[in-house]
Amino acid sequence: MIKTLLKGLIFGIGFITAIFIAGYVGLNYFSNDLADINKKLEIWNSLTEEGKIKASSAIIVVRFSEGEDNVRLASISNIYTKPSSASTDLKVGQLYPKANYYPLSNDENRSASILLFMSDTDSPTTTWHAYNEIIPAVGNMPVELLIKKFKE
Repeated sequence: MIKTLLKGLIFGIGFITAIFIAGYVGLNYFSNDLADINKKLEIWNSLTEEGKIKASSAIIVVRFSEGEDNVRLASISNIYTKPSSASTDLKVGQLYPKANYYPLSNDENRSASILLFMSDTDSPTTTWHAYNEIIPAVGNMPVELLIKKFKE
């Protein structure tokens, strides 16, 4: 009976050790990924607006239409990517609910939202809003000029 108890105890210690080792390796793997992402975001956030435009791997232009209860519904109107960037599952004409919004007043009608993507991200890294095709966050730059600068 003591042999069975010892075998069980040894098995339990081995099992717990394996769990701790797997957990340690897993945490190190994921914490290294998080550190890499944080470093990239730190570099991204240090860029000027012009630098972000040039460093983007993709830019998506989202346009709005009026929906129920005064919500502005977002749909993708254009997708611009650099030749070396990865493809996206997003398609022109597709609804993009993450950009839907309720205007605070009748004067707040965004003509577009500009979503800048950094490589390796599924979510936009920066979002700028355009009013009458002008982006105030980028020194009142017109949307068309931003696209032109991205393509350069």
